[in-house]
Amino acid sequence: MPIKTLPEDQLVAMSQTVVKEVAKAFAFPYYVNDLTHDANFDTDHTATKLEFELTLLNDPDPDRTISFYSDADADPIMGGAASAQVVVAAGITFIYLNDGYKDSYLIIIHDGKVVQNLKLEQQILSGPEVEDLIEHVIPNAK
Repeated sequence: MPIKTLPEDQLVAMSQTVVKEVAKAFAFPYYVNDLTHDANFDTDHTATKLEFELTLLNDPDPDRTISFYSDADADPIMGGAASAQVVVAAGITFIYLNDGYKDSYLIIIHDGKVVQNLKLEQQILSGPEVEDLIEHVIPNAK
């Protein structure tokens, strides 16, 4: 079953929501949004380190990311660079993060706050499975 993709205008709007919600929830000072070709810092002259790189689950172009950075000399916020998939549904931001070993996490953000961090005891390997999981979580997250 293929993942459902969204039109570009919806993806751009979703990416802007992701920037706002994730930056606030994790206190990331800097971001680069490939979908809007936007950054809130001088990418060539600011000393930063990559913390979190997100791809929109419904974006047909998996090479576009929303990247979050911290100051180069600050303690890591995420404990090291992490990659994840993200989707905004029903006004709630859902981040699916796989630790690369055996566990996965579903981080739920609402109004700029992490409201739940669910540890899943298995990896979900495909985008459609992540979509299905989020569809089941949405009613309880509202």
